[in-house]
Amino acid sequence: MNKYNPKKIESYVQKFWELNNTFSVKENYNKKKYYCLSMFPYPSGKIHVGHVRNYTIGDIISRFYRMNNRNVLYPIGWDAFGLPAENAAINNNTSPEEWTLNNINIMRKQLKSLGFSFDWKKEILTCSNKYYIWEQYFLKKLFKNKMLYKKKSSVNWCPYDNTVLSNEQVINNKCWRCDSKVHIKNINQWFIKITKYADKLFYDLDKLNYWPEKVKLMQKNWIGRIEWIETKFKILNNLNIKYINIYLNNKYELTNLDYIVISFQNKISKIILGNKFNFYKKFFNKNNLLKTDIYIEHKLINKKINLFISNNNFIINNFFYKNIDNFTKNNSYIKSFNDINEILNKNKNILLKNAFIISNNSKYNINFNKNNNKLFIKKIIYNLKDWCISRQRYWGTPIPMAKYVKNNFIIPIPDKYLPINVPLYNDFLNKSTKNNIIINNKLAIKDKDTVDTFVQSSWYYIRYISPNYCKMINKELANYWLPIDQYIGGIEHSNMHLLYFRFFNKLMKKFKYIKYSEPSIKLLCQGMILSETFFYLKENKKIWVNFKDVTKICNKENKYSYFFNKIEVNYAGLSKMSKSKNNSVNPDTIIKKYGADTLRMFIIFSAPVKCDFVWNQKNIIGIYRFLNKVWNLVIKFIYNTDYESIDDLYNIKKNKLIIFINKTIDNITNDIKYKQSFNISISSIMKLTNLIKKNINLNKNNNEFNIKILSVLLKLLYPFAPHISFFLWKKLGYKNTIDFETWPKKEDECFNNKIKFIIYINNKFIKSINIKKDLSKNEILKYIKTINLLFIKKYEFNNYSKIIFIKNKLINILIN
Repeated sequence: MNKYNPKKIESYVQKFWELNNTFSVKENYNKKKYYCLSMFPYPSGKIHVGHVRNYTIGDIISRFYRMNNRNVLYPIGWDAFGLPAENAAINNNTSPEEWTLNNINIMRKQLKSLGFSFDWKKEILTCSNKYYIWEQYFLKKLFKNKMLYKKKSSVNWCPYDNTVLSNEQVINNKCWRCDSKVHIKNINQWFIKITKYADKLFYDLDKLNYWPEKVKLMQKNWIGRIEWIETKFKILNNLNIKYINIYLNNKYELTNLDYIVISFQNKISKIILGNKFNFYKKFFNKNNLLKTDIYIEHKLINKKINLFISNNNFIINNFFYKNIDNFTKNNSYIKSFNDINEILNKNKNILLKNAFIISNNSKYNINFNKNNNKLFIKKIIYNLKDWCISRQRYWGTPIPMAKYVKNNFIIPIPDKYLPINVPLYNDFLNKSTKNNIIINNKLAIKDKDTVDTFVQSSWYYIRYISPNYCKMINKELANYWLPIDQYIGGIEHSNMHLLYFRFFNKLMKKFKYIKYSEPSIKLLCQGMILSETFFYLKENKKIWVNFKDVTKICNKENKYSYFFNKIEVNYAGLSKMSKSKNNSVNPDTIIKKYGADTLRMFIIFSAPVKCDFVWNQKNIIGIYRFLNKVWNLVIKFIYNTDYESIDDLYNIKKNKLIIFINKTIDNITNDIKYKQSFNISISSIMKLTNLIKKNINLNKNNNEFNIKILSVLLKLLYPFAPHISFFLWKKLGYKNTIDFETWPKKEDECFNNKIKFIIYINNKFIKSINIKKDLSKNEILKYIKTINLLFIKKYEFNNYSKIIFIKNKLINILIN
């Protein structure tokens, strides 16, 4: 094969890897481990080039560390439960299971076509009962240890998806997934006590030296550790409650206090409003402020203060919120408001709109009949709320709890019944699912809710280690592989997955499954690949159109109009590639035309991995041409195509080449290992290729040196373009594959066995040469006779009277 044909090459190499289980890994206690993990995908149907970026980064790192004698685990699996599958099943008249498994088959084939070095033997599927049985087991353990509880509470409700959202899944009062406006609803829900670990989650961030500062700051702000000062005021009116506790940033704020606002959800509110409570509950929205006839005694300034009631969501749901500055000065829940009297005079005893004024949270601001002589008490409060894990959907892990029919007493379902399987879809649709169960000879009803899918993704990294183990975790293997050495995923997961990921790891440590308090040493948040988005409205619903199908027309005023099948569409700007906005690029067509190696290198070369970049396929041809250049360089050597001859094997050009190679090895090693500047590594490989092509002598006399030079080039290229590197390595005549070859080091042994040697003839300096170390006198003479230089040719070396030879230093030939 003389011409570069990526389709044939990549197919051949991928079959070799699959047949030989090349990247299947086992524990080796004589070898240092390296656990590299990219966040696993949701099986939405097809991967796009955004996925390719994520997994290529992990693949580069994994291949690099294998070549650096590490025992590398790089697994893959599927985050398979969730709303998209259920909604797609409804739209396509199929079951979520069938839809999900079909998508996994498609995506698995795509990932294999890209040559990622996953250990496919460790593949996991979160919708398999072999996986979620252990999740159910663990939830029962949390219940037993009072870390899981059920209560009726105000929760975030998405009306489109008909399910509860955790606080972390609400962004700007909208659903994180479908962008629907979130409502507040009171229902019974299951919660995990993440607040019990608020302090550890907050302070242990300082131990994560190799996590992005931006991620750590986002988590600290979300956890929201606040030091407050608590004091109490006397309620003057004739209520059963004598005191109310309030919180301040500092005690000096008390001197400016004009009023106090409490939450509508506060117990005091119900007592104050009495039989009007239900009336206000019906009409009270988040922008309302209600003046009451209750007064608070302010002894410090000898003043009576009005008490107001607010139903602002920030009070109900968050004691401290990231946007609190929009409503209160200095992050205080108490604020002076000089014109309050003017507003109240105009609106006495009525609901005031647009009065965003916040007071102390109902959870903390009241203590009935508290007797405490201390005027000020220091308090530490967290914004973080317990994690609501209940979801009112079908396609998820059933919660392994039940309640007795007679007394509604909640009880965990015994282990012998586990796993509690997802019911058959037809039974679910026909409402014929059997929820009755006999526990301790009593009739009980299984809980109908399913588990938030973020629970599955909070511990999957541990299950990868022993996916078929007969218990939840193989402790011995977990302690070998953990913590993760390199974790890779988007920064958008900072306050959801990455927070739960850390929390679950701490739970696992608490129950002595593992010994490390944090799940990963390094975190790399890759940038997003952006592309243009377009839509048109149909029945007030946005229909998204792929940018490749949009025609742009420029008018005389240099303004663009956009059309899809003669329908004018709206330009919605640049956005992260996603199926929901139909702005993704399927890698299959690119692989078919240019090959997987070209696509991998193009995506990595286009921008630093931590930066976003706008997709533009025009420059991909440049990467394809470069790989052709590497191919031609090696193939021409193998078939001994004539190149311009370089007379001296150890000439100045060669010395410069060796120096540049060593520098390149050093730079790329640092780029991958420390800087993670993979695009710069590719640039260095391109420069090296050009220099080799310009300076190397490919005639047969130089085979040993040429093979070593080309071998170094292929080793450096291998993590980025593994298929072509694998194939050309074999072409060079190596019996072993390149996959586990040693990474080249600066001043590698293929170069450092050369020494500077001086040639004298008749006591006259002739030349200084670089030559192999420890050559004998006869070998030196033989070499000198082959040097094609005029001022050496004139001598007759067979007619010499004496030779002065100092090994590895000089030779002086005295000729008659």
